[in-house]
Amino acid sequence: MGGAGDGSHRVHVPTPLQTAPALGGEAGVGKFEIASYAGCGSVMTPAAINRLSYGGEESEEFLRIGSALIIAAPVFLAAGIAAETYVVAQKVFEDVSWCMTGALATFGGMIFLWYAVPLFLKARIRRAALPL
Repeated sequence: MGGAGDGSHRVHVPTPLQTAPALGGEAGVGKFEIASYAGCGSVMTPAAINRLSYGGEESEEFLRIGSALIIAAPVFLAAGIAAETYVVAQKVFEDVSWCMTGALATFGGMIFLWYAVPLFLKARIRRAALPL
């Protein structure tokens, strides 16, 4: 069958049921994956809405829906990555306060880079375009 020392190499790839505690799997990363899944859904949904509901045509209503979903997606992605950071920090540090600090710093940093910086630049560009 292959085991240690016989030259065979096995890699265990967990199934979603093994990683998702809500579905009866082991505790760990799986319980935080819902945020990442929501982010992916927010990115993919506008394409499906456009193709299936609007026949691939542009409309003002679709642009509002699609833009809202795309703008919301990074929040879910940041939450998922921050949660994963918390899980990794649990393995490195045994102090919950360090884990929480790392997760919150990760979330805050991503929100800052993905929302605050672009909004700041947008305001700066608008100010530069105003006549003196």
